[in-house]
Amino acid sequence: MSTGPRDMDDHNRPAPLRVRDASDLVEGKIAKREWVIPSVLVRRAVTLFTGDGGVGKSLMTQCLQVAGALGKDWLGLPVPVMNSFGVYCEDDDDELDRRFEDICKYYGCSFKDLDNRVRYISRVGEENELVQYVGRGRSDSFKPQKTPLFHAINEEIKDSESQLIILDTAGDVFGGNENIRSQVRSFVNIIRKLAIPRNGGVILTAHPSKSSLVDGSNFSGSTAWHGSVRNRIFLSKPKRRASGDEEDDGPTDDRVLRIMKSNYSQGGGKIDCKWENGVIVETHKKTFTSTFEKLDDDRKLQEAAAYLIQRGSFLAADPNTRNALAVLARNLPSCKDISWKSAVAAQDRMIESGKMVLVEMGPKSRRRTYIRPSHIRYPGEDGTPAPQQANHDEGRLV
Repeated sequence: MSTGPRDMDDHNRPAPLRVRDASDLVEGKIAKREWVIPSVLVRRAVTLFTGDGGVGKSLMTQCLQVAGALGKDWLGLPVPVMNSFGVYCEDDDDELDRRFEDICKYYGCSFKDLDNRVRYISRVGEENELVQYVGRGRSDSFKPQKTPLFHAINEEIKDSESQLIILDTAGDVFGGNENIRSQVRSFVNIIRKLAIPRNGGVILTAHPSKSSLVDGSNFSGSTAWHGSVRNRIFLSKPKRRASGDEEDDGPTDDRVLRIMKSNYSQGGGKIDCKWENGVIVETHKKTFTSTFEKLDDDRKLQEAAAYLIQRGSFLAADPNTRNALAVLARNLPSCKDISWKSAVAAQDRMIESGKMVLVEMGPKSRRRTYIRPSHIRYPGEDGTPAPQQANHDEGRLV
């Protein structure tokens, strides 16, 4: 008996769903999110790096490749030691080589010190599409087709065990229509697979449209570009005021890198940087604590609080007491680089966001306010007597 317009035969049956049950999860055993670069590039994902032509996107990705080979900071952000592969479609071999020479001078290393970790190709003047869309009828029904170049690059990434993949630029490697959402989304998913087997990440550079520079979106084509990537960063030259209300867009070595989107961390941060001796570097003048540093302080302090509570500490909410979280956490190796002032600021941020909560405990005559991560509870907090009495001077149970 027919159950519908057409019975589904075995050949066309969908693959079984990979259904998971949250009740099977174990608290404290969930894998932590891993970043290649904090707030910029999460592992197993794609970051869209936009900026007007000539602002220095390709140069910055080359700097990142060298930083990864050496395990050095990039614009003040920590980068792990890793292999990388860059596909550069706008600069020839000589230009790329000159830049790498300047970058190595900046990092104080030789080409040999890179230890075969930095690999790259120039594709100037060649056909560089990695994915094309073929079909008939409606353009949004065209099917993606990986090109021979895609497969060649994928093999190189496997052979070199590269975790960081640079594709420069989207206009060269994307063979579809940037205004068709389905094509954009499928393309991002396909290039993401270049990084997944090695737990790496992809940075895809792109030029914004003129209209996007005006409306502030800072990318070109469908909004699916913004929605499909996990992170989006934007490099620009800062606006400078001239006389009156006019803006001076003349030559400048200053740059600003902004976090336009970060699915897994706070967005809206920026890094002030500049072009200097052939390299784009973070400016030494710093009048603010960057979003990245704040996020790192918050994470370290939250983990320190959990560690201390699990070992019997009661953490006073008042940062001026001896058993305050801001005091005890800074005795741990993980938090020794956090100042007391920064620890207090991190505590306030996490209370406001709900990551930390305040609780009152103790007898009515000696009620005290403590702080803890929202997912951890103190012994006796539920109203039952604590197994031991807290020593409030030292912040530990005795």
